[in-house]
Amino acid sequence: MKNNEVIITEEKEHLEKVQKIIKEQIDKVEEQLSASKTDIINQKHYLWENLYEMDLGEIVSNRMTISEEFDSYETKADKKRLLLKLQDNTYFGRIDFVYDGDTEEDVQIMYIGLGGLRNKNGRETIIFDWRAPVCSMYYDFDLGKAYYEAPVGYMKGEIVQKRQLKVRKGQLEYVLSSGFKVDDEILQKELSENGSTKMRNIVATIQREQNVIIRDQASNVMVVQGVAGSGKTSIALHRIAFLLYQNRKNLKSSEILIISPNNIFSDYISNVLPELGEQNISEVSFDEIAAHEMKEIGKFESKYQQMEYIITCKEENDNRLQRIRFKSSTLFLTEIKKFVSKLEETLFCFSDYKLQDYVFKKDQIEGLFRTTFIHMPIFERIDKMADRLADIYESDKNVIVSVNSRNEIKQHLQNIAEMTNIVQIYKQFIEQMSHNYDVLEKDYISEDMIFYEDVFPIVLLNFMLNGKEKSKFNRIKHVIVDEMQDYSMVQYEILNYLFQCKMTILGDVNQVVDRENTAV
Repeated sequence: MKNNEVIITEEKEHLEKVQKIIKEQIDKVEEQLSASKTDIINQKHYLWENLYEMDLGEIVSNRMTISEEFDSYETKADKKRLLLKLQDNTYFGRIDFVYDGDTEEDVQIMYIGLGGLRNKNGRETIIFDWRAPVCSMYYDFDLGKAYYEAPVGYMKGEIVQKRQLKVRKGQLEYVLSSGFKVDDEILQKELSENGSTKMRNIVATIQREQNVIIRDQASNVMVVQGVAGSGKTSIALHRIAFLLYQNRKNLKSSEILIISPNNIFSDYISNVLPELGEQNISEVSFDEIAAHEMKEIGKFESKYQQMEYIITCKEENDNRLQRIRFKSSTLFLTEIKKFVSKLEETLFCFSDYKLQDYVFKKDQIEGLFRTTFIHMPIFERIDKMADRLADIYESDKNVIVSVNSRNEIKQHLQNIAEMTNIVQIYKQFIEQMSHNYDVLEKDYISEDMIFYEDVFPIVLLNFMLNGKEKSKFNRIKHVIVDEMQDYSMVQYEILNYLFQCKMTILGDVNQVVDRENTAV
């Protein structure tokens, strides 16, 4: 077995060769960027100078050419950014792998980094991207038998050597020869110099469990439970980077959303994600979601105003404190669902409707509501019902129904509802509930300033009755929910309405203050 000095010398020599390749590719891409920039400027000048002499087809063609050249420029710029990262932090791992059927002389040495790198003709991989299928072996297996899943099936063999390296500013700082992967930098350095077998085994188990979470693609909802400082956030960000890499044809960073109660997560991801080779992604708080959904409903108290009330309240059995607790409970959510299901029967009073000389029968209108569009939220059905009635009229009378007539039908359907104002409907719900729950007897719902504890129930009620067609989050394909222990059942129900996509949920159940009134 090679001693540590020989290993370090060997790795330094290899790093020098790779650094030379990276420098050559940086020089080449800089030349390409300069040429592309010049081409774009020249093409824009040409278009501007000859604009009035061109026909529409020539203008469109020139603009498309400029757009394609700009896209090419951005691709080259991305490549340069990756190369600069690799120049600084070239790679962090190495595995020597022998495929089944090969001899040890055929060993394939794979260096693993934050991004992939090939030689100038593209035939040889110098550095493997950590998210590539073959690199899963670095995380999943110790020395010995190993495999990874490739497009053609499982590739099996044996890991005969495994090393972890630290490269900073293009210089090798240390090498850890080990059968497993270690994430913690201080622990890496310590284990590279010493460390018991027991400690190595413990660390190996932890790292492998984290990797299972990061690379999981089957789970629709992944819940990561851990105490503060256990690495939940780091795992989530590595998971984002992995998913973006694995699904790069169908998933973009703009289609991932982080829901977090504070800016700490945002500050963290702004530093970590670029290091993982990905662009930063959008982050929003639940209060921002509420502000967006409530802007057409009414003004509301902020979370901090509610907290101020809670902190300064001296009465232990204060009525509002009891309502705050009750309105975040599972029981309250159950009652909202029951109320909405009953609205199906009570909110609309159907009757015959006459449009000009044509009469739509009550049963016909009610059938659309209770059968044809039963799968849709109550108020969302109105638009569909109006369009269907207009289509029936056109078919029977062989005429075109004007926009004004269609709007007249829609207005009629809205008018037959007992009420359509969400706050008024919520007030009705609270009044009905107060007969069964003493805590709500003295509840006060104001349309001028809505209490914070009523905001999310109203938002949920709005989704249940009006749907989410106009939601700004319709494009989202994956949601990361941070601090899951801070959210009520009502808020989690809102998540169900807003996001019909995969989720990764992070939290610590040990931080739950009131277990009866949270979702964990």
